[in-house]
Amino acid sequence: MRLPLHHNMIMSDSASSSQPAKDKTADTYTDARDHQILASRHFNRPENFINRELSWLEFNNRVLEEAMDATVPLLERVKFLSIFSSNLDEFFMVRVAGVRRQIDAAVETTCPDGLSPAEVMRRISERIHDLTRLQHDYFFDQLHPALIQECVRIVQPDQLNDEQIIFVHDFFKHSILSVVTPLAIDPSHPFPHIGNKMICLIVELQPLSRGPLPQTTLAIIPITTPLLPRFVKLPSPSGRYDFILLEDVIR
Repeated sequence: MRLPLHHNMIMSDSASSSQPAKDKTADTYTDARDHQILASRHFNRPENFINRELSWLEFNNRVLEEAMDATVPLLERVKFLSIFSSNLDEFFMVRVAGVRRQIDAAVETTCPDGLSPAEVMRRISERIHDLTRLQHDYFFDQLHPALIQECVRIVQPDQLNDEQIIFVHDFFKHSILSVVTPLAIDPSHPFPHIGNKMICLIVELQPLSRGPLPQTTLAIIPITTPLLPRFVKLPSPSGRYDFILLEDVIR
């Protein structure tokens, strides 16, 4: 007797289901092992990793690119340029200091990116020199002229008019002289402490008289203080904004 076609299909399925099932656990283990071998061969390579410090510098480069974007308002570009410099200050205080300590401790172990601390420091130096050169060229070649066109000027000491000279001398006498203190540098005392982000002038001294006290010819004048603005606004005609750097006033 011939069976219907669908009955033959059911019988065939039942026969195949009676065969022992294939062990999927073994296949899973094999796949995981193959994946691990593949990863070790193709992904665990230095060229597949980016150094953390160098990656951070590229982030700061994006800040510099915002400062150089002509579609960004002028004063916003000035702010981005300032943020770029502040970021570098923090980078040196934290990141570069950490790499420097590794070098001083003679650490030669390489990171997953294949770089030793000495090689990281060398690449940091090269990249920062490139970025700061770009920053300075952009400011003096483009941003500063753009500010001048908007009647915002950073005046040099030899560009002051008579009214501004009188103002600068009075400002130094009444606002600066009492808050800045020269710190002598001599062999008999430890080197003066200089705080983070401190801008200083190094000055050469000429003693007025010879006395019994030790003489020194060098001193440091810290000028960064929350009491004084870095850019001192000068008296100027209506519609113009003249500024002079605090260090130029002290100098």
